[in-house]
Amino acid sequence: MTDSLTAFGKEPRQAPGDRPPARRRAGLASTDAPELLTNVGYLLVRGSPFERGPAYLLVAIRPRPTRAHFDPERIEYWSAGPGAAQEATLEWPIVVAPSTYSWGTIKIIDRVAAVNRFVSFGGSLSSARDGALSAALFRSDAPILAVSGRGEAGDPLAASVVGFFARLAAACGADSTLARDVSAMDPLTIYAAYLVRALELYASGPAAPTAPSRLLALLRSELCLLGRDSSTSASTGDWLVRRLERAG
Repeated sequence: MTDSLTAFGKEPRQAPGDRPPARRRAGLASTDAPELLTNVGYLLVRGSPFERGPAYLLVAIRPRPTRAHFDPERIEYWSAGPGAAQEATLEWPIVVAPSTYSWGTIKIIDRVAAVNRFVSFGGSLSSARDGALSAALFRSDAPILAVSGRGEAGDPLAASVVGFFARLAAACGADSTLARDVSAMDPLTIYAAYLVRALELYASGPAAPTAPSRLLALLRSELCLLGRDSSTSASTGDWLVRRLERAG
């Protein structure tokens, strides 16, 4: 696996020794942006299953592009609410009260409409501003994974997460009660449901999608850890999978 701390938005890519300092033990805050995003547009810390600890996506938006790297101008994501999630956008200057965001896709768009896409199971959102730099920090107890984008190959799990979210969104769209139930679930519960569903798909028979044995072992390990450390989230995630099966 690659290092879970990845700085993007700068060309050419920085060598591992040149990346902004990792703060894995203390965690990240939106106020760290002036130090960490001086020469990059965003910073991704994937979190589980690559290492223990939260995942972070820290994004800088400036009033004028630097033209030295990927320059985010807009962030599109799903805001959490008591019912269905709502599409939301952040632009310069970022002004958002500390809040929660929903599972789904996070898009970072630059001045020429290039897009970097990520997928997240939901979490908390905060912002900060320091002169000509404003920043948004997405934090989650579950993974934040790169899907695609400029100079970004995408995470090996991201496509299957996108597929799971498509099915979850369709089920929630057809059942308002389920949508309310899902909106109240924490990120680890949605993550547990994904793990259960993914492992069942890979074991569903000769026509099942294939996956490297190392990846399957990683998913099983993640589900076991959730069952040990977050048993309520794990059991509720399993309930959600059974509910999706009944929805067809």
